[in-house]
Amino acid sequence: MRLRANLLLALVTVLFAIAGFGQEAATRLVTGTVKDQKGNPLQSITVTEKGTTNAAITDAAGAFSIRVKTATLVVSGVGFQTQEVKVQDGKALAIVLADESKELSDVVIVGYGTQKKANLTGVTSTVKMDQILGERPISTTASLLQGVSPGLQVTIGSGRPGEGANLNIRGATGLTSTGFTQGAPLILVDNTVFDGPLNLIDPNDIETVTVLKDAGSAAIYGARSAFGVILINPKKGKKNQKTQFNYSNNIVFSNPTNLPQKATPLQGIQMLIDGGLTTYSVGQGQDLATWKTLLQNYEANPSKYPNGYDTVNNKYYQHQGADAVNEMLGHSAMQYMNNLSITGGSDKTTYRLSFGSTNETGILLPSAGQDKFTRYNVRSFVSSDIASWFNAQLDAAYNYGNTVRPGYDNAYTYAARVPSYLRTDTVPLAGYPGLIATGKNLINTTAPHDYRYDQLRVTARTVLKPFKDFTVTGEYTFSNYHTLETNYDKYNTPQNSDHRVS
Repeated sequence: MRLRANLLLALVTVLFAIAGFGQEAATRLVTGTVKDQKGNPLQSITVTEKGTTNAAITDAAGAFSIRVKTATLVVSGVGFQTQEVKVQDGKALAIVLADESKELSDVVIVGYGTQKKANLTGVTSTVKMDQILGERPISTTASLLQGVSPGLQVTIGSGRPGEGANLNIRGATGLTSTGFTQGAPLILVDNTVFDGPLNLIDPNDIETVTVLKDAGSAAIYGARSAFGVILINPKKGKKNQKTQFNYSNNIVFSNPTNLPQKATPLQGIQMLIDGGLTTYSVGQGQDLATWKTLLQNYEANPSKYPNGYDTVNNKYYQHQGADAVNEMLGHSAMQYMNNLSITGGSDKTTYRLSFGSTNETGILLPSAGQDKFTRYNVRSFVSSDIASWFNAQLDAAYNYGNTVRPGYDNAYTYAARVPSYLRTDTVPLAGYPGLIATGKNLINTTAPHDYRYDQLRVTARTVLKPFKDFTVTGEYTFSNYHTLETNYDKYNTPQNSDHRVS
């Protein structure tokens, strides 16, 4: 037995030695230095073995050493572009990182021309729409701009589908006889005034949004730009690009949060008793002590009251709890966004054609069709170099929006104030005709407000370059924006939420 144990111990020792040798052979030591483009050593740069958490940090001389198994290193640092480097056996690596300040050479639209971003100060800010569209599945342009452009304040009054926004750049920027007022910025699409609401534009058709925040913009656009300017640059085709088809689809589900939780019927009646009341005076004069006893019996044995209520001395007593707020809300709100674009170009001609649709339902009884937003967008752009000195462009867009809202705007207030010990439909006793004035009933018994708005814009533009560093641009824009609001009253006789006839 002792001999067998010694043999087993020796075998285990040999296996561990083999495993250790294999592991050592599978790794290799990699050394090197990291510098910037001017040859200065970079400290605190992270050198990571790709696909692992194995990492090393450069020292004050920019040097590092790391033992790796794979053949690729990922080198990264704050303010520098991340770089992948292949490991070379037996050779020290000399890595040069490029900084990320190259965006300062980006071209920014300013007025009717362009400037390099490096030449501008903080009076302008530019947002690339594609960079925020993927992270924020929102259907309206104004909502997408919320919180992404310094100095631009976007205020949205409610969560209704297609809700408009108040845009402000400089806070209280107007003065009237009654005090300061908030001024709205001037909105331009391709240097022409946009008359409709910003939410009428499909954000998928926007390349960049530039905000001019200083008062100097009035020198370019006049008095209408006294409250700032928002420049929208639509997407266009690119030269020498093969025809590309791009389709995007977005489906969003949303539910209300932080809803009020109402007291139970027994808690509500106890509150009235604690307040010194003996009868429910705004109803039928129900005796509160009797009501409390009936509620206690109901909670002990609900099956005894299959209808959820009882009558005593021809007076109605509700037992089953009601929640007028949740009854007013429908299923989950849904949002569908679709966009199809076709882009391309040759060495002389570029083009882009896009189709977009948005359908959004709200949380207020969406099955009733009284809380929704619909938008359709068609846009086309063609640019052609007729000659080396002559360019012609045609930009056409049609935007259509439709917002449907409940006819009763204050429905939530009625729903929130109905206590759980009252019914939410009708009182099953004579003398109380009609429905109780809850949020759900007010929405269902009133006609919805229907808002339709559309805009047709066609811009023809010619660009002449008769000689070097001299450009003449002529353009003509036709814009037709109109709205149609449908609103009518339906006859109904609802009861107040306290069971009195209104």
